[in-house]
Order: sequence, then C-alpha cells, then structure tokens
Amino acid sequence: DEMMMMVYALRWTEFLRPSDASISYDDIPWIPVLAETRLGMDDGVEKFDILGISDHATHEEKKQAVRAASLRWHPDKFTQAFGRRLLEKDRGRVMESVKLMSQRINQLKDRLRAR
Repeated sequence: DEMMMMVYALRWTEFLRPSDASISYDDIPWIPVLAETRLGMDDGVEKFDILGISDHATHEEKKQAVRAASLRWHPDKFTQAFGRRLLEKDRGRVMESVKLMSQRINQLKDRLRAR
C-alpha cells in the first residue's frame, strides 16, 4: 500500500533526527508489511512490495531498494547506529525483529542474484 510506505518513510526521517532519547520497540519504524507477521510472502516467496516497490519494477530499482533496506536493517549496522539508545527491557525483542527483517530482505537479495 503506497500510503503505508509514505508514512513509513516519514517515520524514518523523524527517527533518524539526532537525539539522545532512549528508543523503545514501539519507537522503531518497522517496515509495515514485515511488521505484520509473514504478510509479504506469497507461497513462501518474499515479495518486493515489502520494500515499497512493485515486483514488476526494473532490476536496478529492486537492487537499489534491497541495498538501502539491507544497510538499514543489518543487525550490526543497526546496533552501531542505535544500540546505545535501546531500552534494555526492549533490546532482545528489537534485535530479534531486526534480525528477522534482515533475513527477509536477504531473501529478496537472493532472488535478485538468481535472475
């Protein structure tokens, strides 16, 4: 849904503003479709619309979207950027969700390589 992805993009813009405030699980702008367990999959195959692009987008558009999402949701990069601000009570849940997102994005990366 295009509106959902626009809201997601705006939430990330806000989330990336410099701050020293603590971050809870609910503060993180999760990819909307990924946040709803397993919805973005069709017969076990990850769909590119989870990144806000069509499965019919060009190979280059898909590649750019996957690269941006991979960098954003890579567990080490996420920890480096936000780890010190994560609320301790939410840290495990946040990192488990980041790992899940990264794995699902990697499925899309694998689909691109297979073409």
